[in-house]
Amino acid sequence: MTTNAEGIKKARTSQRIGEQHVLNRNVSRHTLIDDPVTKTDVKTTQEFTTAGEKETHRRHGRFRLELEQHEYLLKINGDYVFVVHSKGEIIGEKRFKARKLEEEFNLMAKLKAAKSSAAITITWTSLLTAKYVKGD
Repeated sequence: MTTNAEGIKKARTSQRIGEQHVLNRNVSRHTLIDDPVTKTDVKTTQEFTTAGEKETHRRHGRFRLELEQHEYLLKINGDYVFVVHSKGEIIGEKRFKARKLEEEFNLMAKLKAAKSSAAITITWTSLLTAKYVKGD
């Protein structure tokens, strides 16, 4: 079983993979968005991750979106870049204007409904279809 600390470490490692791929650098965890100059935030997930208490149950990876960050990207007309990797190899990516994502998924309503955490998760398969995956 993966502990919470192990899960956080995996998430941070995964995020660094996406930051290196898109921005060619690691980003401080203390910034609201990853690149204020290009108005871009990079979200990264693994193709598959384990779910539940048994390491044998797999599920698609998920991107975590936060209310404060989403509001800011909408205000500055910023972008998200969603990156999916498998064991460190990039297998898919897609850039979305925050406004376009808002139009398609109505994120503000969902984020505001998530009162306790002010965050939601979206599976990568909801955002990246097979036509976006490299090599196809």
